Amino acid sequence: MPVSILKSTYKTIQEDLPKLLEKINYEPQKKKVFIKPNLVDALPPSSAVIVHPKLMEALCDFLLSRGVEEIIIGEGTGYFTKQEHFRKLIKATKYTKIEKKFNLEIENLEFADRKTVNWKYGELSLPNYVLDGEHEYINVPKMKTHCQCSVTLAMKNQKGLLLLKDKRNFHKNALHDMIFELSKTVKPDLILMDAISCLEGTGPTENTQTNVKQLNLVLAGRDLIEVDNVAARIMGYDPEEVKHIPKLDNITVIGEQLADVASPFKRPEPYIVMGPIIYHQNEKMCTQCGIAMSKTFRKILFKEELRTRFEQLTEKYPRIDFLLGAGLEEFPEGCVVPVLVGNCTMEFAKSKGIDFCKGCPPNHNDIIEFFFKLLEEEVK
Repeated sequence: MPVSILKSTYKTIQEDLPKLLEKINYEPQKKKVFIKPNLVDALPPSSAVIVHPKLMEALCDFLLSRGVEEIIIGEGTGYFTKQEHFRKLIKATKYTKIEKKFNLEIENLEFADRKTVNWKYGELSLPNYVLDGEHEYINVPKMKTHCQCSVTLAMKNQKGLLLLKDKRNFHKNALHDMIFELSKTVKPDLILMDAISCLEGTGPTENTQTNVKQLNLVLAGRDLIEVDNVAARIMGYDPEEVKHIPKLDNITVIGEQLADVASPFKRPEPYIVMGPIIYHQNEKMCTQCGIAMSKTFRKILFKEELRTRFEQLTEKYPRIDFLLGAGLEEFPEGCVVPVLVGNCTMEFAKSKGIDFCKGCPPNHNDIIEFFFKLLEEEVK
């Protein structure tokens, strides 16, 4: 099946989207459509962390113009699982405009009706929308680099279909293979990728080591693995470098050609550096802790009182290591002041005789309070 690539901007996406989908002969076949965008964090569209609402608006307009009678948009985040928090996410991402225009409410998939299916790893609970045969399923990812997976594209976007407990299991067990197996278990009718503004560096959320990269592209296809192969190559990756994407050759590309639009992305590091802080990220750290840490750093940077206390820590300690995720065995080389965050670090903390910030995930305010206790401790 072909993958189409088209140059576009958020100003022209309304007129460009039908041209993109025409190239792969896509027309909705059902009257009901379920759309799963990437809305991973409560950040504005300009952050390039989320699928831009302008693209979503264009997609909904296209579907309605083709006779679709019901559109459902749903996302399951790793952090904003409570309904009151999820509504803050929708407001921050400007998706309230989508709700108003199309008279719908973005659904929190943590509370969606589900069915259990058998797969390689036993049983998995999935939203009815992708299983009932009544809904066309459209996967709408954002093109981004990712600290644990190299890239986050269409295959990884499907993690948002899972319940919170299953998201955690992915990270604790076999993240890459489970993402791949999920792509065999759930297959969308259409993939529409937002690569107009993208994220490069140590993502997937906004921090001091990420940058917005303007590509002005949209991609469309019907096969998850083919679309991700093309997207990875645009980003400068050989698909063999990405553990969850099987490499495919001889993919038919329509529209813009890979050689003309490829633009290597700045690659993620296994850690983030912020002043004296080295924040380590491993595969067993789930999205919940990742976003909690992102909120922690953003609050410290933008609240004057906390920034002052952070500067005091900078003077006191030349290096502070934040460690998250299960499976820790030893401190990183050169680590003198470790800060363990999340319940997954509990066993490691006990083995080393030190405290850890409790929670699954811990609230970002609790992380900040735990962190600034370092000001009260004596330098060893």
